Amino acid sequence: MWGIFNYIQALILLVVTMISGGCVVILRFITRTPRFGFYVMRYFWSPLSLLFLGIRYNVVNKTDLSADDVCIFYSNHTSWIDIALVNRVIPRDLHFIAKEELKKKPFVGSAIKAMDMIFVDRKNRTKAIQSLNRAAKQIQEGRNIIAFPEGTRSRDGILKPFKKGMFHLAIQSGVPLVPVAISGAYELVPTGFKMRPGKVNITIGEPILTKDLSLDDLKPLIEKSWTSLIDLKISMDAERSA
Repeated sequence: MWGIFNYIQALILLVVTMISGGCVVILRFITRTPRFGFYVMRYFWSPLSLLFLGIRYNVVNKTDLSADDVCIFYSNHTSWIDIALVNRVIPRDLHFIAKEELKKKPFVGSAIKAMDMIFVDRKNRTKAIQSLNRAAKQIQEGRNIIAFPEGTRSRDGILKPFKKGMFHLAIQSGVPLVPVAISGAYELVPTGFKMRPGKVNITIGEPILTKDLSLDDLKPLIEKSWTSLIDLKISMDAERSA
């Protein structure tokens, strides 16, 4: 029974994604700005995706951030619905650091490009550095970045070691790193074709300052960022199982 229901959900989500991607590309062509694409993501694709999956979310804690503060948000990544969730709970235009492979995805790739997202080729160090330099320029222009520093979705729900790229970017730009912990997404929509309704908890943690840091501080910064995120997630996981 669940298999048939999931199949129907997948078809609906495909249609929603196609419509959303098409709207993003058309709006970019008409307006010559990526701004309206973020509205499509935040107020159409994200809420409809969560609605059709039966996913509810609860913000357990949300750190107050000034609307003028430019930040690099980072989150654990266990499910594709993480993208919809962070778009709903962080009221900002979020420029994702996305893997190069997404360029080839129908509708998704063209929409991401139309929104000036940053593609990173993890197999080519030179191109990856160039991508991070573009991200640094976007930050200087006042754009907020979000990344999943594990590099890919966790296949077992456990937080993996972080890649270094995002932290080089944080030190280079000097903006705060803000942890966003997600608890429950893996159990509801893991990798594969299993989708179940339920509630996800989210916490937006305290900013980690990077101003005046140098590359000598890279390793301690990664360790501090990892610890901050895992502590938030463990706390929420404990509440869910209590």
